[in-house]
Amino acid sequence: MENLAAQERQEESDDELRFQGATLPHGIWSHGGELEPPGTIPSGKSRTWESESEGVLTGTEGFATYNSDAGQFVFHWDRPYYGDGLLDMNVPYGYEANVAGVQGVNIDATVVLVPPDTA
Repeated sequence: MENLAAQERQEESDDELRFQGATLPHGIWSHGGELEPPGTIPSGKSRTWESESEGVLTGTEGFATYNSDAGQFVFHWDRPYYGDGLLDMNVPYGYEANVAGVQGVNIDATVVLVPPDTA
C-alpha cells in the first residue's frame, strides 16, 4: 500500500492546488476508491491519497495532476512488485518539493511544496 500526503506551504496565501486528474496504470485506489486524490489541497493544509497493488506479484503506479495560479504540479509514484519505489514530481519554476518517506520498496511519503518566496 502506497500512501502519499501533499502539503503546500503558504499559510498566508489563498492559492490552492486544484485537482486536474489522476491515473493508475498499475494498481487500484485503496479502501474501495475512498482514498483517491482529493479535489483541492488548500494552502498550508495536507491531504492524503493511497493506492495499492491489484493481485499477486503486481505493484502500483500512479499520476496525480494539480493546477494552481503558479502552474501545474504532477506527482508520480511507482512501486513495482520487485525493486525500489520511486516518487518524482514536476513543479512550477521556483518551487521546491521536499520529500520524506521513500525507503526501498515502500512509499509512505510526505511532500511539502515550498513556494519561491519562502524557499
